[in-house]
Amino acid sequence: GVPQLTLSILIACLNVAPLDAFLVMPLCVSSASMALSIANVLCNFPGILAEVEGERATLQRLQGQLDAEHKKTLADKEQWFNGEKEKIEKKYSVKALGPSEYADKRQEMQSLTDDFRNERLQLETIQRQRMIDEIQFFR
Repeated sequence: GVPQLTLSILIACLNVAPLDAFLVMPLCVSSASMALSIANVLCNFPGILAEVEGERATLQRLQGQLDAEHKKTLADKEQWFNGEKEKIEKKYSVKALGPSEYADKRQEMQSLTDDFRNERLQLETIQRQRMIDEIQFFR
């Protein structure tokens, strides 16, 4: 560190030894090390790094929480969807299906599937917006 830097500068200034690579290289390395150490202390790089790591951990925890809520909501919607499908199946399983009953069943199933798809898209949009809002609120 500092003693090596001081000694190298004195040797170079007093011409005790010739200026060659064996004197200049350690002097350059010590100078660069000292400059980096001063910049590290002045700019507080460790504090900034700790703050960034803390923010990253908080954001990951927040994302995990939002993902867990989203998965639970999706599971509830799928359970609802499967229950409604079973109701339609039971409704039409009692009797033999003619062309009109088959068309009605198909229409109800298609309507149910469309509703489910729309609700999932809406949930995805809400989830995306919640994530954006939480990140903006965090910052």
